[in-house]
Amino acid sequence: MDYRKKLLVGASALAINAALSGAVLLVPERAYACATVFSDTTVSSPSDCVHWGGGNLIVNAPLTGSGTGIQNFATSTGGTLTNTSTISASSAGIYNPNAIFVGSGSPPPSFPGLIGTITNSGLITSTSNGIANAGSITVIGNTGTIDGHVAAIFNTAFVGTIANSGGTIDGSMAIYNENGVIGTITNSGTISGSNIGLYNNLSSASIAVIDNLSGGIINGTNVGINNRALIGTITNSGFITGNGLGIINFSSISTIANDSGGTINADTGSGISNHEIIDAIITNSNSTINGGGTGIVNNNFGYIGAIANGGTITGGVAGISNIRSGPIGTIGTIINGTAGGTDAAFINAISNTGSIGSGNTAILNYASASIGTVTNSATVFANTYGIANAGSISTITNSGILIGYGNAGIHNAGGTVGGVENENGGTINGYWNGIFNSGSIGTITNDNGGLISARGSVGIGNTGTIGAISNSGTISGPTLGIGNSGFIGGGTTAILNSGTITALSNSGTISGTTFGIYNNLGTIGAIINGTSNGTVAATISAITNSGTIGNANGFINYKDASIGTITNSTNAVIVGGNTALLNNGSIGLISNSGTIGENAGSRRHGVGNIGTIASLTNNSGGLITGTYTAIDNLFGSIGVISNSGVISSREGIINITDFGSFSTIGTISNSGTISGITGIVNNGGISTISNGGTISGSAFAIVNNGTIGTISNNGTISSGFGIGISNSSGTISTINNTGTISGSIGVQNYLSSIGTIFNLGAGVISGSHTGIANSSTITRLINGGTISGGTYGIANSGVLGGGVTAIRSTGTIVGALANTGTIIGDVNVNQVLTITGSGG
Repeated sequence: MDYRKKLLVGASALAINAALSGAVLLVPERAYACATVFSDTTVSSPSDCVHWGGGNLIVNAPLTGSGTGIQNFATSTGGTLTNTSTISASSAGIYNPNAIFVGSGSPPPSFPGLIGTITNSGLITSTSNGIANAGSITVIGNTGTIDGHVAAIFNTAFVGTIANSGGTIDGSMAIYNENGVIGTITNSGTISGSNIGLYNNLSSASIAVIDNLSGGIINGTNVGINNRALIGTITNSGFITGNGLGIINFSSISTIANDSGGTINADTGSGISNHEIIDAIITNSNSTINGGGTGIVNNNFGYIGAIANGGTITGGVAGISNIRSGPIGTIGTIINGTAGGTDAAFINAISNTGSIGSGNTAILNYASASIGTVTNSATVFANTYGIANAGSISTITNSGILIGYGNAGIHNAGGTVGGVENENGGTINGYWNGIFNSGSIGTITNDNGGLISARGSVGIGNTGTIGAISNSGTISGPTLGIGNSGFIGGGTTAILNSGTITALSNSGTISGTTFGIYNNLGTIGAIINGTSNGTVAATISAITNSGTIGNANGFINYKDASIGTITNSTNAVIVGGNTALLNNGSIGLISNSGTIGENAGSRRHGVGNIGTIASLTNNSGGLITGTYTAIDNLFGSIGVISNSGVISSREGIINITDFGSFSTIGTISNSGTISGITGIVNNGGISTISNGGTISGSAFAIVNNGTIGTISNNGTISSGFGIGISNSSGTISTINNTGTISGSIGVQNYLSSIGTIFNLGAGVISGSHTGIANSSTITRLINGGTISGGTYGIANSGVLGGGVTAIRSTGTIVGALANTGTIIGDVNVNQVLTITGSGG
């Protein structure tokens, strides 16, 4: 082959017309007249092209070439090329080839062109490439203009440094690195492409550092920086912009650092678009990443190790979008703000359809930093926290998996979250908490099909403030579904549940203008208000249940805790292991139209009170029950028990005094049914029992060992084989009866005292054996109804009377009056009455 015919790569229109010492000349058939220089040379008048073979070259006058303006042939010591004028050509303003043949041989050995420094303060321009390098250039320094219709600087080999200091580099692609190596690009001027500002292309290409300084502009009509190879670090304190994309990465970038004053922007697309690997994106205070679509988008196979934001990341759709449109896009960690909490960092939105998380925290928002919205429909997972917030987040919406494996899915540590919505199919999970709040959360909404859970403790833990919790899915934890020692409420309903909450514990305040807790056809395993040591003044304004509350613990209101109102609606259930509803604190009102308690297994008590209940109302259709006691007032105080439903157990109502503590009930008003082996048991204090319904017991309807002010009956008080009213070691001031009191003994007074028994109108006091049996003291008996007994109408072995009249009867006494005790006063009857016995 005739190697003299061989053209240099990229120089088919160029010719060499002067020999280098000892070099083989490669001369095309058509050659142009170019000056050839081998030593220091200054172009001081307009000239044609120059073949540069050595020395330093200074261009102070226009230099015009049909092919190239300046073509380098130096292969050993690279000289310096300084341009203060204009270098222009059609193929390349300056061309540094990759193969210069030197010496003899067939073929002769070749060496790449070597240029030390190109310094331009003038104009280098070409209809193709301003500077085309296929050899080696140590430095390109520009304070003027480098222009190329294709590329201003086109590199396929090696450039140590490109320093654009206030100058302009522009072309369709301002800087085009194709399979070449560039050490550093620094820019404080303008690098502008009608297509791409800076293009790093093909697998072998690499750029170690891109440093866009303050005032620097890297701009492309379509893309600012397009990377399809390797870039070490991009540092920006100026502007990197593109109409479509600011930076797009299809290969690997170690770090993008957007420093103070820096802006990375895309008018219509994404500020940064990643399709492969970016190890880290760091934005510092007073910096901005923005996109008309998204600030940062991570696509398909894309991986971003970390995003650390101390500035602003915004987008028309999202600040950060992690997309899965096939393969999974992955972001290791998103950090917004700094640990000192001094940067007002801002991300307007984070949207994830891929995977975020690899280290301790997937999304970390520091104090003073803010995020608009976080939307996850894929996976957010980290070893400690899924999302940790000490700043401000407007909303968190999850329909995917959000997990903080070692601690909490969402950890709001003193920060503010406007709202959390866990949608159908969404899971928020952590070891200690699904959601933990020590700051402020506006609302937590867990939709149907959503799960908020903890593997080790509490589904939702709150020591701060939550405006409202609305659940129609599942909130669960092995200890509690919801644990509150802060404040939940402020609106109409603090906690609304139509799903499942394993258990709810409050040692703070749960308050709503209408409902504190509204269990709307849902299930709550247990409600625990206060703490077992009784040192926390926990408060719940109101609880309304139309579903199910209770499991092993049921409903507990501890000492020093308070609940305004508990409403158990029709068909609703409150059930528990030992006691369905246990109060050791204060409850304003319990209103039941459903079921409280269960008469099965170890479900002992329906309502257990050791504290204070102002009013307990069991409405028509309501049932209060238990295997031992329906209502157990143990050392407690109940203002009013009003029953028009059913209160039924082995013992219907027990009012117990023991260990020096005195139990009190103000009024028991019954128009329904109170039943058991004993209907009502009292050894404390009851002011009034008013019955217009049924009080019954197989042993006793009412047994009193304490103090009862008045028993008023216009209904039925009965015991089939036992005693209607048994006053044993107790005191009853008055019994007013216009209904029926019956049993084997109607009324029994033993070791006790009864002030007056009024049996009037249609009143009946009857016993299969004795109507009234007294072995203690009854001050007066007034009868206008019927007192009857199979054996005795009245049997007295104690003291009957004490005033002027002991017995006055205008009604009927059926059976004898058996007296072995004392009757003090007159016996006025309107019938023939047989009095037997030896008493006086």
